[in-house]
Amino acid sequence: MRIPIIAATLAIVLISFPISATKADTNFSVIPSDYYIGLEGQMIVTDPLLEHTSGYPSIRLDSTTAEGNNPNRECYSRRVAIKVGYEIVFSCYIKISETGMLCDWGGARLGIDFYDDGGRITALQSDGQHGYYPNEDAQAILDFYVEWGKDGWTKRTIDFIVPAQMESDGSFYEEGTLKTPTSIVPWIQVWDSNGCINMGQAWFADSELAINPTGEPSATLKPTLSTIDSYSTTIYLMALGLGIVVLFATRRVVNKALESPQMQLLLLELKRRKQKIKTAIKEELESIFSYRLFK
Repeated sequence: MRIPIIAATLAIVLISFPISATKADTNFSVIPSDYYIGLEGQMIVTDPLLEHTSGYPSIRLDSTTAEGNNPNRECYSRRVAIKVGYEIVFSCYIKISETGMLCDWGGARLGIDFYDDGGRITALQSDGQHGYYPNEDAQAILDFYVEWGKDGWTKRTIDFIVPAQMESDGSFYEEGTLKTPTSIVPWIQVWDSNGCINMGQAWFADSELAINPTGEPSATLKPTLSTIDSYSTTIYLMALGLGIVVLFATRRVVNKALESPQMQLLLLELKRRKQKIKTAIKEELESIFSYRLFK
């Protein structure tokens, strides 16, 4: 009987402490675990030597060619489900090297790509308060960069309410087509345009993606079955099912064992020994009491 009892105990533990979807219940974009690192053609690495918060490594974006000209220096976070009316707050600390060339539209930044069930719709490249690409305010996009040579860590934050419809930027759907976003992909990037060539590096740390389903800044959405990784969901459901099956199986085994003739004889013997021990203790106490009374 020990095996089913032990199995039931383990199953209960699994049910009580399911595998977490993320390191933090309300952060959907943790560096480095939620980011795709080491993609072919891009030098995207985890850097434990440069941290914004002690104990938490950063992501470093390097140049991939001798000239440093790499227009695809972009690192994606995992895709997360959203709904119209949700408030999305995405932030990250950025540090940039001093070796890059100062130029317009150059440096490090973060952004968000929007998708529906069919494909990509458009992107957001500024603070979330100045429209969406291709109608996003150009000055807001420019101001959102952390430019080459800037010292220390700089925090950038995107904060917006998911609109009912967005115009496609032409990357997947025909440009101008109205679509309703159902998911987002946050990203961090080094971008240089207008012919700038840079050998600089950029570090990104302590990213946070909070989702508020009510549109009120005081609340944040915790991972649900629609937003957490399917692998973690599968493991949890398997553990739950295993626990239920094992508990029922254990109950049947124990009941059957209690009904067996051998178990009935054992229970009678234990009852007899219990009564014998109680009688012996009573006699010993009476003896001690009589000794002390007449001493």
